[in-house]
Amino acid sequence: MYKILTTITLILSITVVLSAQDVQESNQKKVSIGIDVLPLIGGFANAQLGFLHNNGKTEAVIAGFTGQDPDENLGFVGIWPSYRLYPIGEGILKGIFLEAGFGVGFINWDYGKEEISAITFWPGANLGYKWSSNFGLSVSPYVGVNYGIGEVAASDGTVKKFEDGSELTGLSPSLGLQISSVF
Repeated sequence: MYKILTTITLILSITVVLSAQDVQESNQKKVSIGIDVLPLIGGFANAQLGFLHNNGKTEAVIAGFTGQDPDENLGFVGIWPSYRLYPIGEGILKGIFLEAGFGVGFINWDYGKEEISAITFWPGANLGYKWSSNFGLSVSPYVGVNYGIGEVAASDGTVKKFEDGSELTGLSPSLGLQISSVF
């Protein structure tokens, strides 16, 4: 499923990039669409849709993510709506951004013969920088922190832990490299 979503997102992104007008020509561009490439390395899909406000100084973003980890018997899907503020710089073209969001993840875990479903919440904050080309393509690396709320536990009380001993809840880093197009 994530391969299909990734393929569709890439096709849409390439189409938008190739047909985008010059960003310098007009600040009326208000929509961005893109992907986060770092989760793709791990086999997870993450696509985003953003809406620019205040001449590009703020942006409302909604990201969707999905993936499976067969080694951990885990599958998930979720959304992460967020709000970006570009306090310095040009916003639509380039600049530092602060981002705060609140994600919801639906998780399925196959534990022996039991299938556990849970909902987790992920408030988080990121700091990043956006670079944009004059034809609408932008690259936005970011770092931040998330805090997972919720528990994925079996009926016998076993809590899902990864091979490294970490859980789905608690404090975790947030790293990304978003590639998007503004039109």
